[in-house]
Amino acid sequence: MLLVLFVMAAFAHAQGTTTLFQACQAEAVHEIDEFCYRTSVAVTRTASGNLTDYPIAVPMRGIAFEDQGLIRSYGWDFLPVDAGNSEIQGLIQDIEAGSASSTTWWLFGDVTGGTATTNFQIYTGFADHQRDQGMGFDTQCGALSAPCDDYVTVTDHADLDFTDDFDLVVRVQTDTPDQDGDLIDKIGGGVSYSLTVSSTSTGAIVFTVGTSTLEYLWDGALTTFRARFDNSNSTDMALYTKATDDTWTLVASQNSPYESIGANSVDVRIGEGFDGTIYTVELNGAAGFGRTTMFEFAPTELTETQAGTTANGYIYTGTVDDVAGSHNGTYTFERDQDVFSNVTVAPTAFNFSDPALQVTPVPSDVFGALGGGDFAATSTAFQSLGLFGDVLTTAAGSTSFTQSAFMFMFLTIVGGLLAIMFFMMSRSETVFAVVLVTVYGIGASVGMIDRWWAVLAGLTIFTLWLLLSRERVTA
Repeated sequence: MLLVLFVMAAFAHAQGTTTLFQACQAEAVHEIDEFCYRTSVAVTRTASGNLTDYPIAVPMRGIAFEDQGLIRSYGWDFLPVDAGNSEIQGLIQDIEAGSASSTTWWLFGDVTGGTATTNFQIYTGFADHQRDQGMGFDTQCGALSAPCDDYVTVTDHADLDFTDDFDLVVRVQTDTPDQDGDLIDKIGGGVSYSLTVSSTSTGAIVFTVGTSTLEYLWDGALTTFRARFDNSNSTDMALYTKATDDTWTLVASQNSPYESIGANSVDVRIGEGFDGTIYTVELNGAAGFGRTTMFEFAPTELTETQAGTTANGYIYTGTVDDVAGSHNGTYTFERDQDVFSNVTVAPTAFNFSDPALQVTPVPSDVFGALGGGDFAATSTAFQSLGLFGDVLTTAAGSTSFTQSAFMFMFLTIVGGLLAIMFFMMSRSETVFAVVLVTVYGIGASVGMIDRWWAVLAGLTIFTLWLLLSRERVTA
């Protein structure tokens, strides 16, 4: 019976359904409890010194997460939290069809130095959660040689060489408004435009046209700004903020000495030298302030092209889709990950909410001590089994099951048939149990299933064997 329940749990997990187990309990009183799945991330920093709001590279199989129903197709149900269940900034990518199987997701969190391990949680599977993803930019160097930087590059094009009648729109947030950094920058040779943040003891947004600047004090709170240049107005430079009812409020304006500004061949840079999160960027310079380029940094619009090379520390690159035009951007993150001695991702588990008993549902937390290293680490070693491994991969990918669930059921069927065959020859329950456990063990050893799956199945079979042995003695 226990083995049957275990298979049912794997099936429910694979289907992303709650018909067998109510993963999102009705009695939940906290939004976190509304999420169906939880993935634990343990980060260890053995060196002394704490890190604050530091970018953490989390190795993930993003497309598999979406394929298996663990995250919804647009990634809106992604919620990263720290050990105190406070939401933190995070960036996910590569969850659309055709994405690479392995990718990097990012968490921005506080990590304790020394021998302690800092735990983060990734919650997914709550249909009503609508998280607006932004791209986090960071200038912390860790042990790398300064300067370190994150930025998005948009290659220069005539469409982006605005001379008059244009808007720069950015939705942005930071915990440190008093800094110097670029939000949107195409200034070069004293011409073109930029929208930056400036260190003024309190912080400010600065709109630059040519060599003329317009400044507005800003406290770093989440704000949508619109910077407009329109020489048909008596005050041709203007800064607006967007209200919750989508209306624009003029907050600063002035007249510049320009009728129009010159063009240059400089690429547009977004986020360079900035610490904070940018959610939306619009470059509106077509006729009538029409939209030319727009970046929303959604999970389905980001694709990693390079992860963690050490040409100058750790360099991560990727592409950002232009959702309004044809000017796709490329991002570059320079982020030292040697500051961490270990980053471990546990298997995704059901996120139960039970007011009577609060026990972590991650099996690796219980069984991890039974073996060396990361006992719960998912392996794809079976793919090295030649044609057999290729057939397994194709078969698993053609079903709606998770890879682990498919492999577990495959081993259950094969092991069951072999165990029955040997039982018919020996009439021994012990032989039956040994054959079945051996099949699970082989499957775990070659990476078809996680080791804790084999341990649970083995314990269940051993328990049933003991019960049958006792029954025989009693009889």
